[in-house]
Amino acid sequence: MIVEKNGRKNTDSSPKCTLGMPNDFVIGEATGCGGCFFDSLAQGMNELCIPGSPFNVKSLRRTLHDYAEGNQDSVFDSRTGITLRKANADTVAAEISASGGRN
Repeated sequence: MIVEKNGRKNTDSSPKCTLGMPNDFVIGEATGCGGCFFDSLAQGMNELCIPGSPFNVKSLRRTLHDYAEGNQDSVFDSRTGITLRKANADTVAAEISASGGRN
């Protein structure tokens, strides 16, 4: 691929060049098993040396969980507008109803 940058043509076909990323941009590899988003996020946060690092998949999932649990009235589904507290209440009610009121 030929990418023009600052008036110069570059025939580099590396992913950095193809994506138009700066030379110091690091392309990492994320883990599989459903944690790729959190792994990528942790890698980026660790690169920035954010206080509280090093971050990992487990610590970010825990932080998000704790935030959602503590802010159930402000965490909501943007598609439906339903808060986490309402969604949890609806889920519990449905489970009770499905079990015939038995725990």
